[in-house]
Amino acid sequence: MHIIPNAVVAYHRIVNGGQEPSPLMLLNLALVAFWGVRLSIHIGMRHKGEDYRYIMIKKRWAHRPAPVRALCSYLYIFGM
Repeated sequence: MHIIPNAVVAYHRIVNGGQEPSPLMLLNLALVAFWGVRLSIHIGMRHKGEDYRYIMIKKRWAHRPAPVRALCSYLYIFGM
């Protein structure tokens, strides 16, 4: 998730800014890429289906209209 923005910033600094890639910039890009790949593998191996917490949220708000249910789910999940 953070790999793409980090790579875009590095690309723009090197290509558009004309900067030489510093060792710190390359280290940062490598560490963020390693972290992102590791996290993706971990989550991919851990979760095979839909998370039980999201299933409970869907059941709790099933009686509401779809737009209200989507808004409430979004605010409940990302607002916390």
